[in-house]
Amino acid sequence: MCVKVSFILIIPRPLLPEYGSHLSVPIGNLTSQIFANIYMTPFDYFVTHELKIKRYFRYTDDLLFVSPSRDDLLSLQRKIEQFFNKRLALKIHPKKIYLRKLSQGVDFVGYVFLPYHRVLRTKTKQRMFIKIRQKAICNNQGLFGDMSLYQSLQSYAGLLRHCEGHALKQQLYNDAWLRKNNSN
Repeated sequence: MCVKVSFILIIPRPLLPEYGSHLSVPIGNLTSQIFANIYMTPFDYFVTHELKIKRYFRYTDDLLFVSPSRDDLLSLQRKIEQFFNKRLALKIHPKKIYLRKLSQGVDFVGYVFLPYHRVLRTKTKQRMFIKIRQKAICNNQGLFGDMSLYQSLQSYAGLLRHCEGHALKQQLYNDAWLRKNNSN
C-alpha cells in the first residue's frame, strides 16, 4: 500500500506594496477586498493558464497551493515571487510563507484543513466564545436585546456549518444560554 503525501504552500496575506503603506486601503474595508480581487486577477490568470496549476486557492490575498511534490512547490514559489515583483510591483513577506504536509493540517481562511475534514482555527474558536460571552453579559445588563445575541449566534452557526462544528455549536449555544439566564 502506498500513501501519497501532499505538500502545501501557503502564502497568507503576503503582499507588501513597494510604494509604501501611506497609499493603502485599511484592512477589513470592503474596498480593500474588492481592490485585492481586481489587482490579483492577472495573477489568477498566470497561475491557472500559464503555469497550469490545478490545485490553487485564493481568498483576496491569501494563497494556497497543493502539490504531491515539495520541489514543485519550491519552484512555484520562485515563479510567483518573480511574477509579483515584475508584473504587480509586490513582494511576498519572507516570514509569511509556509510549506507543510497536508497531514499536519493547513491553517487557511479561519479553518484548519486536514486530509478528510476541516475544523475551526483555535484562535477563531476562542474569539467566538469571548464575543458571545461579552454579548450575553451586555444582554443581561440591558445594553443589547435578545435579537442581537440571537443574530450573533446565527452568524457563528453559519461559520461552523463549513467545518466539523456541530458539537462546538451546541457548546456555544449552551454557553450563551447559561450566561444570558445567569442573573449574577
